[in-house]
Amino acid sequence: MDNDLGKYFWSCLRKKKVGELKGISLVIHPNKQGHNKGHLHAKYQGKEAAIAIPEGKIMEGNIPVKQQRVACEWVIKNSDSLIEQWNELTNGIKIQQSNIQR
Repeated sequence: MDNDLGKYFWSCLRKKKVGELKGISLVIHPNKQGHNKGHLHAKYQGKEAAIAIPEGKIMEGNIPVKQQRVACEWVIKNSDSLIEQWNELTNGIKIQQSNIQR
């Protein structure tokens, strides 16, 4: 297997459910959809949105506005833990906690 393809394959397998609230499943997929920024995926009733860690901003997606608000607030509130989990799962794209402004 090509080395770059192998790295991509294994990194895609590395995903982790980090939370669930009010029917919203929150999952870190380190290399899904080619995002080059720390993020997680919020899934709700068959729809999905990518949310930036630690900012809690929607990068793309289509979950309902009410669920977006809940998920984004949760990301901001849990950003320290999410940064640690993101950094454990990724091979190269790291979130630096010292760069975070609150």
